[in-house]
Amino acid sequence: MDINEAVKQAQSNAEKMPADDQPQGGELIEGHVGTGGQVTTFQKPSMATALAQTSVIPNAVPFLKVDEFGLRFGKTRKHYTEPFKAQIDMTEDKGFALKHTLRFGNPATYLSTYDGVSCDKGGSWHDALVRARGAGGGEPYMSVDVLIHLAEDIVIDKDNKFEAGSRIAFNSSKTNFSEWTDFYQACAEADKLNQMVDVEIHFDDIHHNGNDWGVVTFKLP
Repeated sequence: MDINEAVKQAQSNAEKMPADDQPQGGELIEGHVGTGGQVTTFQKPSMATALAQTSVIPNAVPFLKVDEFGLRFGKTRKHYTEPFKAQIDMTEDKGFALKHTLRFGNPATYLSTYDGVSCDKGGSWHDALVRARGAGGGEPYMSVDVLIHLAEDIVIDKDNKFEAGSRIAFNSSKTNFSEWTDFYQACAEADKLNQMVDVEIHFDDIHHNGNDWGVVTFKLP
């Protein structure tokens, strides 16, 4: 049976389907037969599925980055090497969100999932895994998105100032995830989960096997 005959047969079967068997709202409602004969199904969009593809970090919030020389805020090139005071909502999926992340290619491409089903860049997580493995990528690793509220002004130079009350975002690397888990455990032991907490944020420079990198650190005051 060729593709056209397969499509006609599927349409004929659908017309014979009893009304009680028709898909209801939220169920699979649409299908497409590809050139190879595979059937791809689609699901009605919903806020739940949309939120599953997004982080706790709003658009246009600058990111906090780190290397062995210090911290960098947003697009500034200068390093900031002093600890600073901030606040983090230690409510999961509100102030921070865990995810699995893939890294592959050169320059590196990053793809993540918050629910194991949808990819944050669109499409399915399964397709993201296939794409990464086809490009020689490794296995997914755990990472975290964190929304940070500054509790003091950060002055990089006369042209770059981040005021107290503004927000910055942090996305952990594979090597920086343990610092977050240590902080989470400290908050749990201090009975400070599910609430806004004060935190001192700094960095550590790491030197190992001839490689140098930096990690962001979190500490309860």
